[in-house]
Amino acid sequence: MASEESVRAVAHVVQEQARGADRCYRLGARVVSLLPEQGVGGAAIAAERIRSAVADSGLGTVSAGVGAYVPWEDEFAEDVIGRAGLMARQSALDGGDRVTVAETGSHQHGFTDMGS
Repeated sequence: MASEESVRAVAHVVQEQARGADRCYRLGARVVSLLPEQGVGGAAIAAERIRSAVADSGLGTVSAGVGAYVPWEDEFAEDVIGRAGLMARQSALDGGDRVTVAETGSHQHGFTDMGS
């Protein structure tokens, strides 16, 4: 479990990477970024930029996941955050220090590993 000081330091690096309408939040020991002006590809690039910035800061590594809101499906913010969380877990299971992207509409199954 990460210390409070470590989580705050990572959150600061994440916030520094925010652009435009991006918003960063904490959910317990996790730092979550919402990127309302980004599609899946842009969000994946932003997640990789964040992963790299945290690594470059010497704070450790990031296992990140990207999930997208699918407007034609009946879903809520919790669904998108949950999907991103599953992808972050997949990143960790695959060795960490990487970004894993949920395929649009995949909910829990398909993913693309961006590696590192």
